[in-house]
Amino acid sequence: LAISLNATRNLFKHYLHWIKETIDILKFSDEKWFIKLHPTSGLYLDNLDKLSFEINEKIKKYKHIEIVKEKVPVARWRNKELVNKDGKIFTSSNKKVLAELSMLDGPEASEAIMTNRFIAMDETLQQHGLKIKTLVMDNRRAWSIGLTNGILIVLGRAESEERFNRFLRVYQNELKHYQSQIAEMDMRYPNGLSIIWKPGQKPDFNGKV
Repeated sequence: LAISLNATRNLFKHYLHWIKETIDILKFSDEKWFIKLHPTSGLYLDNLDKLSFEINEKIKKYKHIEIVKEKVPVARWRNKELVNKDGKIFTSSNKKVLAELSMLDGPEASEAIMTNRFIAMDETLQQHGLKIKTLVMDNRRAWSIGLTNGILIVLGRAESEERFNRFLRVYQNELKHYQSQIAEMDMRYPNGLSIIWKPGQKPDFNGKV
């Protein structure tokens, strides 16, 4: 289903008109009210066009009405928290959501850089039929990626982006056929890599891979 930007904006203009009218009704209430927004509507509410400005001004005036923007997780942060696309941490009691998401783990204040890196890497990996299970940056700023197929990719600190791209080339051209037999790929070599095979599953081949 293709919807043009103008059509989408017009749709949300109707949506924002509804919010404005709702606030005009709730302003007479003595109770606390929360209006929960669809995630995408925040894109338009944050823009300082006339309608958005009026809504924001009303919210400032009526303290018993609060706009709540829905938080959409892109990954888990460590084991118990979630992180959105901007690297902001929040919590959820939805255990199903926690179980289905990839897990990020890094030093304090590294949430934003790790989230950006995760989104870029995972999008690239999915083009090759791969998906990130864990993305870790240790206190030395060394990176490692755990894939859902069981392979651990060790990138290290220096030139981690170049090493990631080298992994993609080697995996796609030479090692994809062996993915179920690989435990770890260490990319911290200037011009190559080392492979740790799963116990008893080293292929019987000659020459260099």
